[in-house]
Amino acid sequence: MSRRRGYKERLEEILDELMASAPEIQGCILVRKDGLLLASSVRERIDKDIIAALSTALLNVANRASNELHSGKLSHIIVAGETGNVTLMDVGGIGVLATVTSKDANIGLLLLEMKRSAEKALKILTEIMTR
Repeated sequence: MSRRRGYKERLEEILDELMASAPEIQGCILVRKDGLLLASSVRERIDKDIIAALSTALLNVANRASNELHSGKLSHIIVAGETGNVTLMDVGGIGVLATVTSKDANIGLLLLEMKRSAEKALKILTEIMTR
């Protein structure tokens, strides 16, 4: 008899697949809009709680700026540093997908893979909310 996987395991599987898609990804997390960490997959020493809190704060500020400037729905945010990037993507207004990458990451490919992962995660999160 196989055990039914819980939502956290299913979300972590999506993040593990995202991590496997590019060696430049050092970590990825999925966070609720209120900053609660839902799932993570990390290679490096990354403080998941700090990234969770900052991700939601940054996305909220960027969404507000996008609305105030009438620039349409926010697609993603990239915070570029000297040695790496943090890329944030909205997950259907329910959560935030964040990745930490090295500076040489292929951003176009990363955004494509993040979008696919966000769509898969949204299905699970929607399922949870409709229970």
